[in-house]
Amino acid sequence: MKNGLPNNIINSITQDKYGYIWVGTQNGLSRRGSEGYTNYYVTGDSNALRSNIIYQLLADSEKIWILDASGLCYYLYADNHFHYLDFNKNANLQVT
Repeated sequence: MKNGLPNNIINSITQDKYGYIWVGTQNGLSRRGSEGYTNYYVTGDSNALRSNIIYQLLADSEKIWILDASGLCYYLYADNHFHYLDFNKNANLQVT
């Protein structure tokens, strides 16, 4: 796209503790910083997004939480990867 985003349809925006603006679109995820946009897409890599359709974003002190068309995941700054939660595998997972 001309503006640097992967799609003009924006579903969610959040800002992280570093000042980056994260934008979830209908065709990928973008991180905007002083150096411009970094775009994240489905690549087939196990550490990448599983869906390009991003519904919701939420930043906490350590992660960016992402709800996409394939489920819930988070981006971890420490390893620069996306990690998906498997609710069937983690049957004891509790939300408090």
